[in-house]
Amino acid sequence: MEHADKGALFEGLDIWKEEKYHSLQGSYPVIFLSFADVKETSFGSAREKICRIIKSAYDRYSALQRKEPKQKKLPDIFHKISPTMGDSVASYSLKALSEFLADYYGKRVIIFRIEGRAEEIIETGHEFGLSDDDILGRLQRKLDISLEKAQRYLKELDKRTV
Repeated sequence: MEHADKGALFEGLDIWKEEKYHSLQGSYPVIFLSFADVKETSFGSAREKICRIIKSAYDRYSALQRKEPKQKKLPDIFHKISPTMGDSVASYSLKALSEFLADYYGKRVIIFRIEGRAEEIIETGHEFGLSDDDILGRLQRKLDISLEKAQRYLKELDKRTV
C-alpha cells in the first residue's frame, strides 16, 4: 500500500506514541483530502476547488485498473469525476472511491480530511471579522480539540498586533 514506509509522517503526533499503531501504519488504504487551501470567496469557486481536490484523490488511484493481479474494473463514476461534475456525482464520489478501494484491497478505507491548520483558521477568522469566541469555536470544531487547546493556539498563533 502507498505510504507503508512513511511512519515518520506520524512522529510527534499523539497517535504515534502508542506502539500498537506502528504495525498498522501503511496497512490500510487511505483517501487523503486537504481543504486547507480552499479560500475562495464565492460558493461556485469554492465548490470547483473542492471538486478538483476530489479529482486529485481519484487520479491517485486510477492506475489500479492496470495493476496485476486483481484487475478490478473501475466504477463508471471514475470517468465522471471533474471540477465541473454534477452535485449527485460529487456527493457520491468519496463513497464510490472508498467502496472501490475496500473491494480492491480487501480492507476498510480510512479517509483523512484536513480542513486547515490552526494558524490558517485564525487568520481566515480575522480576515472575515470573526470574534475571538467564534474563532475558538471554529478551532474546536475543525481540529476536534478542547477549548483550552484552542485558547492556547489563539494566544500563540494570533499575528494581529496588539
